[in-house]
Amino acid sequence: MHQPTLTTQINRLERDLGQPLLERAERGRRMQPTQLGASVAAAVRQLRNPSS
Repeated sequence: MHQPTLTTQINRLERDLGQPLLERAERGRRMQPTQLGASVAAAVRQLRNPSS
């Protein structure tokens, strides 16, 4: 997936959920998931691999 496509999809999810999924990188800090972002990522992993 190309970066602009990924950015568009993340922005759409954030808008739909009403909260940011990522803490954006600034001044040397790495981008990190918010608490909601981590929860969404965990739910997606569970859906993709339900036996874990």
